[in-house]
Amino acid sequence: MSEPNRTPEQIARDRIDQMLAEAGWSVQDKNQIDFGSAKGLPDRQTGIAVREYPTDSGPADYVLFVERKPSVSFKDLLMSVLLGADDEETLTSLANRLARLNQQLDEREHKQIKDAAGKPLPQITRELLDAVDPDRIIDEMNEVLSA
Repeated sequence: MSEPNRTPEQIARDRIDQMLAEAGWSVQDKNQIDFGSAKGLPDRQTGIAVREYPTDSGPADYVLFVERKPSVSFKDLLMSVLLGADDEETLTSLANRLARLNQQLDEREHKQIKDAAGKPLPQITRELLDAVDPDRIIDEMNEVLSA
């Protein structure tokens, strides 16, 4: 049954707000962002979810902030790597997300990834981290130079 004088969008937004809060996000309006609200909250506090946050392509329904930085969507993160981003922050962020994803997948999904990528997801994650590990980079350079 619908609620009186409320649009389906308003009802959906309330439900999304509730789900984000239950998942540990501090849900806030774009005009009242309080980054300090995440401090001192229980350990399950994930970050801040800001409604209707302005972006270059118009307001996003929600933008998630972790440690005061807007979180990039997984799709956008993958696209940036595909387009050549190879900085430490981007690759580490992708590796961390893949590690979390790895724990959520079932056996069939793990097989699909291995079949598509030619290697298991944990190996892909390890290779991303190795690509930005300064000790690993120096060791590889020394091997090349000594050959």
